[in-house]
Amino acid sequence: AIVTNLPWGVMTGQNQSVSDLQTLYEIFLRNSWYVLKPGSRIVMLVLRGLQIMRIVRKLSGRFRLIHANVVRTTNNLPCIMVVEKLPKDEVRDSIKGQLSHLSKFVSVSPEIYQSIHNEEVDDDG
Repeated sequence: AIVTNLPWGVMTGQNQSVSDLQTLYEIFLRNSWYVLKPGSRIVMLVLRGLQIMRIVRKLSGRFRLIHANVVRTTNNLPCIMVVEKLPKDEVRDSIKGQLSHLSKFVSVSPEIYQSIHNEEVDDDG
């Protein structure tokens, strides 16, 4: 599990924009996915709970939002967000399997496939 108080962008930098935090949060979640075992959870205290929710949705297949709770502090309304790492990206695996199966019916070279999908051909399904 990971428990973290991610930067809120209030006092951490000179005019840190929402897009900077978006990038930071997304990089954090992407890197966490490689460190965590399937079923592991991340508990985050963040100022922008809706932003984290959108990122988790964007990374669907990797994480599942388990819990979101807004808490009151003196000057802000941060959220405690809990996400769980999914064992595998079922949507990605499904698409790769379908592409692998259907590639037998079209004439697409491995080079063209790689340039379209930015992945190698996987004949194992």
